[in-house]
Formats: sequence, structure tokens, C-alpha cells
Amino acid sequence: MIRRTWVVQLLILMALVAACGSSGADERDAAIAEIVEQALPNASEFQAEILEDGEVTFEEYERSVLATLACAKEAGLEVMGPDLDPDGIRYDYLYRGVDANGDLLPDSVVLGRFDGCYARYGERVDSVYFAQHVESFGDAPIEIKEAYADCLAGHGIDIPPSEHVTVLLRAISTNEAASDCQAAADDL
Repeated sequence: MIRRTWVVQLLILMALVAACGSSGADERDAAIAEIVEQALPNASEFQAEILEDGEVTFEEYERSVLATLACAKEAGLEVMGPDLDPDGIRYDYLYRGVDANGDLLPDSVVLGRFDGCYARYGERVDSVYFAQHVESFGDAPIEIKEAYADCLAGHGIDIPPSEHVTVLLRAISTNEAASDCQAAADDL
């Protein structure tokens, strides 16, 4: 039913692109440090322990994903996965809610259950982990890139959708007239 990884990745990617532009690793590291600083005060004890050294290893990320999904199962959700993405860096998973009669639960119920688990075990860990590895992730789906490219073209910015999503997002974040393009892929 729901795949959170692309949504989280794109939000973090947009924030990093906006913060770093095309400058180097120092600004990227500063942006990550700021994400950690902002995450710690509201982090659960579980996430704060992972974030206390300012970075998230794959093992810590994996522990967070597994804890989130275990919590979701305890909350009565069916979980499919996690499956390690071909890039070997992130997990994909799906979840849904089914009542005793086998009928699907409303999205609001499912999201309420999952969001509580994700807030407790994964959200802040994900934000730091994905920020650390943003260059390592595969590209966005072509549908998303086409939506961004079409919106940019409407503002006179010609970038083909064959470019990596970071090129498209950088163009959006550095051109005030194209700021509305950040929402271009929301309905996909």
C-alpha cells in the first residue's frame, strides 16, 4: 500500500540541495550536522541513542527499520519486506491494515498506526541516514523526473528528464520562479 522511502529521500534531497547547492562536502556535512542537531531534542530514546554520535551507520539504519516494522506488526499491520534495494543502501517495504473479516482498513487508521511507530523508531534516523547517503541512491522514477522537467520547462528552464533527479531539484531550488515545481510530482 505505502512506500515511504522515495518520499523521505526526495524531501531530504531537496533540503540538502537547497542547503548545499553545488558547493562541496563541507557544506553537506554542515547540513547533516544541522539535521542531527534539530532531530535530537525531539528524538525518542531509541533514536537519540543512534544519533548521539552525529552519524547513522547501515547497521543502525537497519536496526531502526526493523524496530519500526516490528512495532507496525504489533500495531496490527501486515508488513511486506523489508527488502534491501539493489543499491544495497536502503530498505523498501510495504504495509497495510486488514480487519478480522479480511477487509482493508481505512488509510487514516493504517497511517495512524504506522506513523506512531515511524515517529518512535525511524523518522529521525532516516533523515540523517538518507542525508549522509544521498549521492549513493539511485535516481528517481522517470515519472517524477518528467513532472519536474515539464514544470521547469514551463518556467523557461530546459533540463531533460534523463538528468539525475539532483540536477532537476537543484534547478528548482535555485530558481525562485520555479519554486512551485517542488510539488510537481506530489500527485504521482
